[in-house]
Amino acid sequence: MFSRKPTLALLMTLAVVASASNVFAFTGGLTYFLRVFNDNFRCEPAACEKSLTTTVEIQSADSSPPAESPGISPARFEVPPGGVLKDFSPGRIEYPVAFNDSAQYLTTMLIHVADSKLGATDCKFEFVINVFYSAAGSTAKITGASANGIDYTNFEPTVSKRRCQVYPFAGQGPTLEIRSQSGFLKKPPPPSRLDPR
Repeated sequence: MFSRKPTLALLMTLAVVASASNVFAFTGGLTYFLRVFNDNFRCEPAACEKSLTTTVEIQSADSSPPAESPGISPARFEVPPGGVLKDFSPGRIEYPVAFNDSAQYLTTMLIHVADSKLGATDCKFEFVINVFYSAAGSTAKITGASANGIDYTNFEPTVSKRRCQVYPFAGQGPTLEIRSQSGFLKKPPPPSRLDPR
């Protein structure tokens, strides 16, 4: 007659499987925000260009190593007639972390803007994220960020004249800013990635 008591080997196997399945059972997340401006932003009524259109396309948002929940999917939308798409959140990314541990991720977002007046602008945003386990709730913190290869410390609101700008510590959360406006300089995305070290 077979014993109904599980063997020691079976118990150990179940414990290992359960432990392995929960290695990354915790996450720390970040909600990202996007702002896009065109030449109709704060224009005088007589100077506003009614035919101006600006299309924003989120082409990809990838993390290395892969995040458990990408949270940001490819999408396309238009800048409203007022000339600004402000404080729009394309999504939240949850970054896994093991129990009583930490982890590091590199998140890269590619965004293409097609402007009927100024043409195309391509922005490559990169974020280095450190995630820390906590019994009270794991947290994700940005330790580095760049826009088209330019470090975030080089950008200052209303002063910087680059079309692609990034503000990782903005009040509501990390903010990607695109200025498809006359007087703002274009710079193509670099082939290399931000060094997470």
